[in-house]
Amino acid sequence: MSQRNRAVQREARKIRDRQAGTKYTGARTVVRDGWRLSRIHPGPAVVDGRLWSRWGRWIFETADWRQWRFRTGCGHVQSAGDVPPDAGSGPELAVTQCLLHGSGADPALCPPVGTEGSKYYRVSWWNGHTRVLPFALDSEYVLVGPLTDADDGIVSVPGITDVVDPAVTVLNP
Repeated sequence: MSQRNRAVQREARKIRDRQAGTKYTGARTVVRDGWRLSRIHPGPAVVDGRLWSRWGRWIFETADWRQWRFRTGCGHVQSAGDVPPDAGSGPELAVTQCLLHGSGADPALCPPVGTEGSKYYRVSWWNGHTRVLPFALDSEYVLVGPLTDADDGIVSVPGITDVVDPAVTVLNP
């Protein structure tokens, strides 16, 4: 008689139901290996720097925030590499405003970060908060492996998650 693990069955059904083309048996094997389906909140949401960093690493599979992609209020997808060198600011500009329309765009066409009706994250860090664009993600869920020590670290993005506390692990200083 086979033994049943209700928690594994429950997680496997979630993966099967939320990811197209996934069979139950394959999903059960993935769950047994320590993988699980995690929800990425579409925004607006208040998150701390650790959670925001964790989501970025999970979605884009890298701790290099310059490779992460963000979706603006008008639907434009951009990354730090899209910031023109003559923008007068660093690559972190891609995290906080639309590069296609700029900061003076018509709010009906491209709502600024943090305005009513726009999707954004309010990232809290040790001494304040910053409003940032949501990640360019097609699904609300992402398949993640077992947690590691890197999942507790904060990806350092100038002006967004400036880390000064020496007790906090900093990735990409």
